Amino acid sequence: MTWKPRLIVASVVLLAAIILRAFGINSFIEAIGYMAAGFLFGSVPESKGKI
Repeated sequence: MTWKPRLIVASVVLLAAIILRAFGINSFIEAIGYMAAGFLFGSVPESKGKI
């Protein structure tokens, strides 16, 4: 398994956003956390074959 720094950073930011949300703190890091969630869970591998 190779380490993927972008994945680690996105995971940490998402975790920070969840913790801040739990304490009711709305901040800039929360918006960044939602973008991190999109990066973590929204990426779809591209198809190499014909459509």
